[in-house]
Amino acid sequence: MSAVCRTVKTRCLVFLLVTKRHEVAQNAGFANYRDYKFEELGRFEYTKEDCFQFHQAIREHILPLVGQALERQRAKLGLDKLRPWDADAEPEGTNPWSPSKTVKSSSINPSRSSKNCAPTSENASK
Repeated sequence: MSAVCRTVKTRCLVFLLVTKRHEVAQNAGFANYRDYKFEELGRFEYTKEDCFQFHQAIREHILPLVGQALERQRAKLGLDKLRPWDADAEPEGTNPWSPSKTVKSSSINPSRSSKNCAPTSENASK
């Protein structure tokens, strides 16, 4: 199957899914699937307006930072266009990451650190 056929098939499936969800919501007495799902999931900690504000905050504050980081990565790699697989790439000649040589392996004691994870009378006051 060609990529074009897969894309068309995927779009058709998404359209059918959205149509079916809208139908389910209307049958349950809701104007749209979002309102239906909010009720079904018992969303009471926040409203749909809170979600809209959150999404707007992401658009205003986070996406510009992501864009700047991706632009730095593009420039660092010397590319005209950054593609998804370039996001974590390092320029040619960069040494791979290796663990720090300054940490002594004897200083890491899993049995001691795991004691701090489980609540007990010994570490409850810590």
